[in-house]
Amino acid sequence: MAKPKALLLVTMEPSAADEQEFQDWYDTEHVPERAAIPGFLTAQRFVCVQGWPRYVAFYDLAYHEVLNEPGYLAVSGDRFSPWTKRILGRVTGLYRAEGIQVFPGDAVTGASGNAPWLILWRFRGTEPAQDDEIVAGLHQIYQGYPDLLQFRLFRSSYDN
Repeated sequence: MAKPKALLLVTMEPSAADEQEFQDWYDTEHVPERAAIPGFLTAQRFVCVQGWPRYVAFYDLAYHEVLNEPGYLAVSGDRFSPWTKRILGRVTGLYRAEGIQVFPGDAVTGASGNAPWLILWRFRGTEPAQDDEIVAGLHQIYQGYPDLLQFRLFRSSYDN
């Protein structure tokens, strides 16, 4: 049986003074580096038009364990490049979450087209047995949106 896909989600916001260097770093080092890692299927960044922090990145993964494999470990944590360490030391709103895709299975970010809006919902205190109920509820909510391109459900062990 194939392993379920997963998602790495990261948010951050640079200061106004660091915006240009942040953009340069993201476009020339960070995204290409992540996109080249075996098991990383997509590497996309989105701009928040309402709310904070300003940027969110979605990295679709072939399976969750990619984050424990040599390709990722070689460029993460204490092995960040000096530029990455400098940038990450200056951003605010840094948040990182991982999730295993529960629904719909093989979907990846952007496969149905470019998303003008992304909505992130968090359901705390739920159990895996409730996943079908959550998916059914989301179907009810979103059936009134005929232009909806995609929704997916991920399960994470994160508590924050």
